[in-house]
Amino acid sequence: MRENDPGKIRTDDDDDAIQPRPALPGAPTMLDVVREVVNGVASVRSVLPSPGAEDLTPEQSAQQLLAMEQELLALEEELQVLEEEVRTQQDELAAVTDAQLHDDELTGRLVSALPVALVSTDAMGTIVEANVAAASLIGKSPTRLHHKPIFVYVAPGDRRSARAALARVSNVQAPAELELTLTPHRRLPVRCHASLVASYRTAGLPSGRQRVRWVLVPETGPLTEHRRERLHALSELGRLGAGSGDLRKVLERVATLACDGVDGITDASVALGNPVEPELLASSSARAQLLDGVQYMAGGGPTFDAYAGRLPVNTAEMASDSRWPALKKRHQDMPAGSCIAFPLYVDDHVAGVLTLYGAPGGPVTADLVNQGRPFAQAAASLIRDSMIMEELRSTRDQLSQALTSRAVIDQAKGMVMLTRGCSADEAFRQLGRLSNNRGEKLREIAARIVADPGSGWWR
Repeated sequence: MRENDPGKIRTDDDDDAIQPRPALPGAPTMLDVVREVVNGVASVRSVLPSPGAEDLTPEQSAQQLLAMEQELLALEEELQVLEEEVRTQQDELAAVTDAQLHDDELTGRLVSALPVALVSTDAMGTIVEANVAAASLIGKSPTRLHHKPIFVYVAPGDRRSARAALARVSNVQAPAELELTLTPHRRLPVRCHASLVASYRTAGLPSGRQRVRWVLVPETGPLTEHRRERLHALSELGRLGAGSGDLRKVLERVATLACDGVDGITDASVALGNPVEPELLASSSARAQLLDGVQYMAGGGPTFDAYAGRLPVNTAEMASDSRWPALKKRHQDMPAGSCIAFPLYVDDHVAGVLTLYGAPGGPVTADLVNQGRPFAQAAASLIRDSMIMEELRSTRDQLSQALTSRAVIDQAKGMVMLTRGCSADEAFRQLGRLSNNRGEKLREIAARIVADPGSGWWR
């Protein structure tokens, strides 16, 4: 197929593959440092005269300078090999970091975990991603759905309205909702509520790069205002990602969406870590903070039991439930309302709890628990991705710092070689002795020498 063939399906890899990988910012190359030292021999010697230099003949001075130049050339060759090794590691780390920190990929993992049918298409309706729930609804595996037009699985009578909704989302970036009939592979047609929203990450890009998220919920009744709110909450949930780095704000958004997406829930909170000493708290309202605080003061409640027991815990009236007498005592004059607490699994351990609070007198049914599960899974996925991102950022920063520190140390080592007329190994030993004698890190000693070479304190 020709490159400009309009029928060719382009992917993000087609554009990214030809882009050179940038180096990490803020890290000078070792060769630049060494060349700076070599080119600055004359200026350094002018402020740091070599001991006994006035007793040398011109021939001896020339021999000394030649020996120093050979030492520096050997050092440059050694550093060039080292730099190539470090750059290789740096490129490998950058490749992993780029893949992990890309918000679309993180959002994609979140979407895959949700029990709600979610499909991503381009502006023309070609499927670029589908989670397991969507594949089950349509009757095809996720990989078999890739690059297929979504309209193939829409009943002919609904295709015009579906195309119009997609065009509206792509062109105006405004969400769209409609009812349509899916025609699954070798199954009976399914009437669905569909909600379409544009991806945050592709807004403003050319139409070929835009992504639209479809939320498909099998119809169990008319699309009331409440159902519309729930559908919108699920649509927004599919757009979340941990790429911003502010985990508290993202989890607060999950808590707020849970209030819109679960019947009877008015407030919600997310506790990261053990509720006894949480690492982070994110809530949708002051009431959620109050009810969280009551549990913490009582030392028990649904949130604590969900974390310890690793299973969802629910109650129709938290304040009068006999499982938590301390809560009953504190709330004897004020009903707390219903509560559902979900443990948040990251790999094989519980990383926190999503707690949903309802109004007093609100019943808790199995359907409500099922409505809350997508929000618990989204919170767990976001926590996991945030942990991965933080670890990668830390590794990247450590590598960049190590590269910069090595460059400064080598620059200081070159200055010691020039002033003392010694080898590279002896200059490094001299820096080590200074570090031990002064109780400072080697890179700090080197940075002081480079910053003020004329003070002479280190000679």
